[in-house]
Amino acid sequence: MTLVEFTGETLDTTAKQIEAVFLALPENLWDQRLNDQSMSPSETMAHLTECCLAMQTTLAGGEHEWGSYTAKSSDPEVLMNNWRIERDKARKAMESAGEEHEACHAAIEYLALHDAYHVGQLCAFRLSHNPDWDAYSIYS
Repeated sequence: MTLVEFTGETLDTTAKQIEAVFLALPENLWDQRLNDQSMSPSETMAHLTECCLAMQTTLAGGEHEWGSYTAKSSDPEVLMNNWRIERDKARKAMESAGEEHEACHAAIEYLALHDAYHVGQLCAFRLSHNPDWDAYSIYS
């Protein structure tokens, strides 16, 4: 297995966890926060989309200005779809770089590790609002 293939599989895993933690999240919870210091699910999804854009900018040789991204809609379906589109573009940018270590490193830093961090937060959020939610569903 090549480094790009391994990184791609890692991205698949964390994307699946993001999808799972948002699956059937009641619409009335999308703009709520676990506490004053955390992001809402809507804010988290916009942030994860910005991470995809930042990775693309970095791989193109630029420097992303954090906080410059604003979601065009607060609709959960639109937020999720925008993230999917930008994540796909980021992954393709990584894959098109070939076996370049820097591109795979960027994918791990900007996407995989960052996703895992927010998956944990979102699991805590889900459990606080629905103690019966199956936190292990992110592994299915």
